[in-house]
Amino acid sequence: MPIYLLTKNKGKIILLACLIVLIALVSSIIIFLDNNNQNNVSPKNVAEDFGLKNYAKLKTDVNNTFTDSTVNKNPSAEKFYNQLSKAEDTSLSTTDKYKALVLGYTYLRQAYSETNAHALYALPQEYTNFVKINFPKNYKQTNFYEIPCQDKICEDEPQPSEILKIVDEINASSIPDVVKTTFARDLLNAGYISKNDPDYRSFNYYIVAGVLGGSGALTNAGLNTKLSQEVMDYIQKTYPKQYQEFPKK
Repeated sequence: MPIYLLTKNKGKIILLACLIVLIALVSSIIIFLDNNNQNNVSPKNVAEDFGLKNYAKLKTDVNNTFTDSTVNKNPSAEKFYNQLSKAEDTSLSTTDKYKALVLGYTYLRQAYSETNAHALYALPQEYTNFVKINFPKNYKQTNFYEIPCQDKICEDEPQPSEILKIVDEINASSIPDVVKTTFARDLLNAGYISKNDPDYRSFNYYIVAGVLGGSGALTNAGLNTKLSQEVMDYIQKTYPKQYQEFPKK
């Protein structure tokens, strides 16, 4: 470029350079503020105590469960993690943190029920102990009820053949796949519950029988009454004492 043109445009060049620097500075500030406004929590790979006893260990254990692909891809597991991380948020009150942790426990239960990932099996007790120690004035045991075994590793007997037959009927039906998956999982989860807890196990089967009986998808397929009755027949044969106590239509 000729020197006279460079000199002539010197003011414009300086102005343009200043604008570029200003834009870069504003962008940096926005990124900084955004990064510090992510619920004021640390990244997943960071585990510190944040003034909370045993928090670093709990978060490390939680992070380790996400190495399981079924957990890592599960929406409920992600929601659980987000609620747990709110314990780090210095802008939240103790009460709000406790409420977030209670909600997180609900998502943890859902994640375990949906994935049957044994990696999640030990977390509920550790999580409950953490909340009890760090939020003693807020803690209520009813918010953190025990979560039973719901996976093949901790089950103490094989799934009943009668229940597996019902699962096969569900999978062979014309109902949507997502509904098949849900109903089959609910039946199998009941079968994972320890044989030493017949009251809880039979009650879960009873709940599933009710869900099957009231399902619109199964009703349209003409299977709701049949499958629901098959579950009830199994309860009556296997848990006669508990069966007598359940309300009947």
